[in-house]
Amino acid sequence: MKLPKSWDDVSTANYMRFMALNKIEPKDNADKIDLLIQKAGALCGCDIYTAEKIPISELSKLKELADKPISGKIYKSFKLNGVWFEVITNPKKLDAERYAGVMEAIKKDSIQGLKQTMYYICRPYKLGLFRRKYYDLDEADIPDMLNAFGELPVTITHPIAFFFSKISKECTNYLLQYSDLKMKEIAKEVDLAKEELMASMDGLKQ
Repeated sequence: MKLPKSWDDVSTANYMRFMALNKIEPKDNADKIDLLIQKAGALCGCDIYTAEKIPISELSKLKELADKPISGKIYKSFKLNGVWFEVITNPKKLDAERYAGVMEAIKKDSIQGLKQTMYYICRPYKLGLFRRKYYDLDEADIPDMLNAFGELPVTITHPIAFFFSKISKECTNYLLQYSDLKMKEIAKEVDLAKEELMASMDGLKQ
């Protein structure tokens, strides 16, 4: 079994399994060893029986990896299952559907939430002669692509999800500000319509 040497070798799904185990507090030394084996299984993507056969020396290397931070580099684009994706890092460039989807997805502390976040902020495109040609995925392909996001290296997904989680408040403030401006525009339009209506009524009175 090939053990991961860096976070680049760990899938997003396996990382989420590892993080769930990271929240468990062992009761005694036996629990610590059992938990260490489970974490190794999560990082390697194998079952507990396979993980039990990992030499202690290798387990210590996995522990060293687990103590290392994940790079904060945000990939602007990547290729997944033959499809190129562009990462939308500017919330103002998200349409209403993607914006609502991201805001809902980042609330979920789960692999499903992370996959949904990636789906909403990543636009598929094809390489054109002079520029990228963006398109929408076929509905039938979306479930498979969501699962595929879980197989991406965590070094791609984690910085993106962390970034949007941090700026979610700013995103909400932007949306509220936009809504407030829109409401003021509508109010002006209503006032103008009232004035025009009153003017026309004055004409009828004369």
